[in-house]
Amino acid sequence: MGTRCRFVREQRHVCGDNYMEIDLYPISEREKGASLSAKRRQASSRIQQNLNARNARRYFIQLLNANFTESDIHWTGTYDDAHLPDSIEQADHDLELFLRRVRSQSRKRGLPAPRFIAVTEWREEGNGLPAVRVHHHVVLSCGLSRDELEGLWYRGASAGPRQAEPDGAASTLPPAGAATGRPVLRSKMEPNGDKGRGKDKERLGITNADRLQFDRESLERLANYLTKYTNRKRRWRQSRGLEKPQRPRPNDGKYTRRQLERLVTSGAVFDSEFWRRKYQGWEINDITPIQNDVTKEWSIYLKLRRTVPRRKSAVFAKPRKS
Repeated sequence: MGTRCRFVREQRHVCGDNYMEIDLYPISEREKGASLSAKRRQASSRIQQNLNARNARRYFIQLLNANFTESDIHWTGTYDDAHLPDSIEQADHDLELFLRRVRSQSRKRGLPAPRFIAVTEWREEGNGLPAVRVHHHVVLSCGLSRDELEGLWYRGASAGPRQAEPDGAASTLPPAGAATGRPVLRSKMEPNGDKGRGKDKERLGITNADRLQFDRESLERLANYLTKYTNRKRRWRQSRGLEKPQRPRPNDGKYTRRQLERLVTSGAVFDSEFWRRKYQGWEINDITPIQNDVTKEWSIYLKLRRTVPRRKSAVFAKPRKS
C-alpha cells in the first residue's frame, strides 16, 4: 500500500524576469519532512521523469524563457538542391561552422559571447509520410545584426565533418524524436557546391533571422512550433552557461488537499481573479488541473506572466563567461 498524501506542495519554476510556472501537487508526510536538498532533487526529478515529448517541451519552454528576450533572434537555415549535405554529420558540421562564425564575429566586435539553443530537424520518407528536408533552427542571443547573421550561412573549402563541437556543449534537452538516422540528403556533393572562402563563398540555401516574438511574456508558441512534429527526427545543441530555471524552496503549507479538490470540482480553479490575489503582480497564462488515476487526488499546474514586464536586454546585460 502506498503512502497516503496528506499535504500539498507549491513548487515554483522561475524562468527569467517575466515568466513563472507553479506546480501544486500532493505529497506525503515523509516528503514534507525531507531536507531542502532532497526537496530540490524531487523537484528536478519531477521535471525529468518519463522523458516524453510533453515533459521535453515543458523544459524547453522554461529554458527559452529563462535565457532569451525580445532583443534576441530566431534564425533558420535551409539547403538548396546544389548544397544539400550528403550526411547528417555534414549538416551538423555546417551548423557548427555557422555558430563558430557567429562567435568569431562577436569576439572581433568586442561583444559578449553568443548564447544559443539549436535544433536540426528532418524526416525520412516512409509510413505514408513525405520526406522533410534537413534544416536548422537557432534561438540566438548576440550583438550581430540580422543581415550579418544571414550572411554567415555558407560552406567553405574544407567543409568536411569534424568530431569536436567547441561552440556548444552537448545538450541536456531530451529530444522529441529519435536522434539517429539520416536526413533528406543528396547522393554526393556537387563538384562546384563547396568553394573557397572570401569572394568564392556560396550561400547554402534560404536563411532568415527574425526578432523573437513573445506571446503573453512567453516563448511557448515558438517552443511548440519547434517540437510539434513528433514524427520528425531532431538533434539538439546548446551553448554552455545557459541559465537553468530557478526552483526556490518549496512551500508545503500554503494549500491543502481539500482546497485543491474544491477548486477543481467547483470550477473556481479557472477563476483568474483568485490566482491574481494569490500571486500579486502576476497574471495567469494557463491553468491545467490533473487527477491521478490511482489516488484520485488533484494537482494543478499554472503558467504566469508578470503584469508589469521587467525584461532586460540579453545582448548588453552584464558580460557572461565565454
